[in-house]
Amino acid sequence: MADDRPGLNAYQMLQSPRRGYLLFNVEPELEAWDTATAQHALRQAETVIAINNFSSPALLEYADVLLPLASFAETDGTYVNIEGRWQYFKAAASISDEARPGWKILRALADRFDISGLAYDSAAAIHDTVQEQCRDVVLNNSLGHIELMQHEFGAGYGRLQRIADVSIYGVDPLVRRSLPLQQTGDGLEADKAIMHPLTAADYGLVGSEYICVKQNGNTIEFPLQLSETIPEGSVWVGLGVPGIEALGPACGDIEVSAA
Repeated sequence: MADDRPGLNAYQMLQSPRRGYLLFNVEPELEAWDTATAQHALRQAETVIAINNFSSPALLEYADVLLPLASFAETDGTYVNIEGRWQYFKAAASISDEARPGWKILRALADRFDISGLAYDSAAAIHDTVQEQCRDVVLNNSLGHIELMQHEFGAGYGRLQRIADVSIYGVDPLVRRSLPLQQTGDGLEADKAIMHPLTAADYGLVGSEYICVKQNGNTIEFPLQLSETIPEGSVWVGLGVPGIEALGPACGDIEVSAA
């Protein structure tokens, strides 16, 4: 039976800590909008089950159960492209050791907790079921009305603000662990603090090779890069980059000083 009650989004579940979490191929300490809040919630939880491609020191610290997940290349699956075409693919590589495709892990957990409706025997069967459920969906590229969300700054508005996005080679656990990708231009730029030259001058940082970035009561040292593409009064410190775990929200007050 479907449950029509609205649930919480990911940030709300971390802001208002839950007793338990099920993580599926994510590293919240690097990927969450507020990495510090995410880690606090996970460490306080009674149970954390993580289904992941990779292990890490942070994961081993907060996860009670770690289930090895097959990579995208080791499992069958389905994509729906922008034309609405359903594209089914087969695994391209053999699964390593005790890892299992995600759908098999979720089915096993459903069986364990007596959750009905997930007794699938193959990825193809899941494909057929979902496609049937979507048969009456009409493709529509119309954007329609958009309700813009505004960020409300706190008492510190007017101070230096952190802005962030996710590096192209920081979007998931697989690319973050690829040394060749991290040695590209995009990869090398991802672990820097980037400021507008005028803002850097205001804070006496012109000529500094490294700066200290302080947020959430924690200070981390970053290489400094100057760029006129960064708005004045802000500093770019990305997400998905190892080393940012102790910082706070992706948007918010931040302090900088010479290292």
